[in-house]
Order: sequence, then structure tokens, then C-alpha cells
Amino acid sequence: MMITNLSKKAVLVCFVILSMLSKANPTARADFIFDQPVNMDSPFNSASDDAFISITPDGLTACFSSTRPGGFGSDDLWMVTRSAKDEPWGPAVNLGNSVNTSASEAYPCLSSDGLTLFFSEMCNTTVYKPIRAGGIGGRDMWMVTRPDTESDWGIPTNLGPVVNSTSDDQGPCISSDGLSLYFFSTRPGGSGLQDIWVTTRPSISSPWEEPVNLGPNVNNYDFDGDISISSDELTLFFVSWGRSGSRGRLDIWFMTRASKEEPWDQPRNMGMPVNTSGTEGASFFYTGGPSLIFTAYARPGHGGFDFWEMPIIPVVDFDGDGIVDSSDVCILIDHWHTDYPACDIAPAPFGDGIVDVKDLIVLSEHLFEPVPPAE
Repeated sequence: MMITNLSKKAVLVCFVILSMLSKANPTARADFIFDQPVNMDSPFNSASDDAFISITPDGLTACFSSTRPGGFGSDDLWMVTRSAKDEPWGPAVNLGNSVNTSASEAYPCLSSDGLTLFFSEMCNTTVYKPIRAGGIGGRDMWMVTRPDTESDWGIPTNLGPVVNSTSDDQGPCISSDGLSLYFFSTRPGGSGLQDIWVTTRPSISSPWEEPVNLGPNVNNYDFDGDISISSDELTLFFVSWGRSGSRGRLDIWFMTRASKEEPWDQPRNMGMPVNTSGTEGASFFYTGGPSLIFTAYARPGHGGFDFWEMPIIPVVDFDGDGIVDSSDVCILIDHWHTDYPACDIAPAPFGDGIVDVKDLIVLSEHLFEPVPPAE
């Protein structure tokens, strides 16, 4: 449908008026739907096992783990880059023998600026993988830095005895502000065989504090791990084994909370088309999509474990009449600078607790799109 001059003027006036309004600070959650998963292809997927990915918010740098040829151990960390989000990704490059060893390096997590890389060793219950030298005890978490995105990575350092223990500590997931580090561990004091924990620090230069278990509302009696946290730390994706309500051997679950001071709600299974009767895991919430990237085994792809990307689409047909038009704009305006969840669609998909010009921009991107009527 063509946008009339009147419609263009109306949208422009809305932008001018709304950008002049002041901000509030409540919490809210937007409605969203998941699209069909798509295989990410090369350079991410190969004939080998490819798993555990992290992408910077600007969408220009990605790091992942792979058993593809050309590495130094059973699992190595690889990186791909591109000059702009609308450009194709370059070839996968091994991070070299200063980062990768004969051990199994996996679970990469890039900081928001792409200058710090957290990672850990991977433990496989069926195949022995050697332990990286210089650790605290079991499988440990490490970090490595670089001065800028054009420089090589330095020498990794162990996160130390407060964060790491004599048990297996794996899967570091750093928050967008760098002040919270989520991970999973087999250390004592948990609810199951492997639990999700978090350690915090008051500033980037401060040491990490004693880790805290996320508790029995989150952790299952069996294995919980492979964590990904949204930029506002209000939605957490994770993988669980043996949890009631699962579809397969390993499933992806998620949980939310109203604010960082509130407890987590009950975990919810992602359901189809993410989870199947097979094995799904290693989920990563990519803010630039927005999308959920996960690893699946034995789906039609390139190898054993492949990366799949599933777009997350905000629901912007607020009145459910089957089309995004001026009436939806009016609904958004009526709830301007409130915590109305349905209209808090930016940053997509979870919102930021305030209906403002960012939400109007997302809505404008879908203007006059036909959508299925609300049930």
C-alpha cells in the first residue's frame, strides 16, 4: 500500500512532538514472536562441529568454537569480522596458539566493545578433553584482551580462585555493562549436578565478588548451563538437561524478571520450532538481529552441530486488525512515556521499560504491513 502525503506528515509530526517529551523509568516487556530458524551457513558452519557463539552488539565481530581443521586442539576459538552489518562476513580465522591450546577452548563471550574475550574449557562426558595448564582445579574460565579491534589478542589470564573453583566452572556470559558475569559450575552449594551462578563487581576495575547461586527456582536437579543474557539483564536464555517439560535430550529455556532487583520468574521452555526431540543448546541472544542463535545437532545442515539463527519479530499490530497503520501509532501515542508493555517494542524485542521515540521508530519500520489478525 502506498503511503499518502498526509500519512507521511502525520508520522513526521508524531516524531517531532514525541521527541520533545520527557522520559520516565519503569519496567516493561514487549510482545514478540519467533520466525523460522535458518542455517547460518559458511563461514560459521562447516563439516565439523560448530558451537558456542558470541557477537558484538554492533554486529561486526563474532567468535565461536569449532572442531574444524586448522586448529591446535580438539576445540578451538575462531573469529569472523565484517566492515558493516549489511556486508558479508569474512573468512573464519583461528585465534592462534596464544589463545588456543591442545585443550578444548569453547564458550566465547565478547564484551560489548569487543576488546575483552571471556572463554572456558569444555568438558565432554563421553570423550575426554585435556585440561588447560595453569588453572585452579577443574575446567576454568579465562579472559584475554586487546587494545583495539585491529590488534591481536594478548595472553589469556585465569579469572582466579574467587570465580574459579576446584570444580568445573564454564560458560562465562558477561553483562553489557561488564559488571555481572554469569556461568555454570559443578561446585558445591547448588541445586543440581551443574548450576547457574553469577558474580558481580561494582566497577570494571574492581575484583569479582563471591559467586551467588541463582537458586532452586532457576536451577534444576540435573544440568543447567549455556547461558545468554539480554542487554538489560531481564531475560536469560539457558540450556537444561532432564527438566520436566523438555521436548528432547537438551532443550533451550528462558526466564524473565521485572528488574535486576527482582527474582527470576519460572523458567519456560522455548518450544517449537527451536526445541525438537533432538539436541538443541548453546543459545545466544543477538541484539543486532534481533535474533536468537542456537546450536542444533543432526538437523539438515553442514555437519554434526550447526548454528541456526531465528529472527525475533516485535508485535506492532496493537489493535489486532491485521494491518499496522495510523491506529497503532495512536495507541502508542496514548501510552507515551508509560510502562505499557505492548507498546514497549524497542530495543526489540524486550523493550527498555519506557514507551518513547525508539518504539515509534520500530513501529514506523512496519507501517502498512499486513499481519495475521490477533486470535
